[in-house]
Amino acid sequence: MVEGKIQNLIRGMLVGLLILAGSPSMISAGSASTSLSVSAVVTNNCAIVTSPMAFGVYDPIIVHATLPLDGIGTVTVTCTKGAVTTIALDAGGNAPGIGTTRAMLGGGVKLSYEI
Repeated sequence: MVEGKIQNLIRGMLVGLLILAGSPSMISAGSASTSLSVSAVVTNNCAIVTSPMAFGVYDPIIVHATLPLDGIGTVTVTCTKGAVTTIALDAGGNAPGIGTTRAMLGGGVKLSYEI
């Protein structure tokens, strides 16, 4: 009886091997390789971001009669590698037209400032 079970097991294994032998794609996985070309065109470009220049409270009679009032503003430039840029500041919309002095306008009155 044990001998019969062993023979059936061996027969089943042989049938399985014959099925696998008849299907070569299942028992031998192939591989192939090739090159893949990759390209990109990166344009030279820059982005400029500014923040307002805030001077805060200006007191021309007492505090700032003899001391300057400093303000802070930022100009951030981000460019692609290899891009060449030039940053130029003009005299602004309310410039008196002399040197580098600029003027802000409020209530019809100009207040001069320099950068």
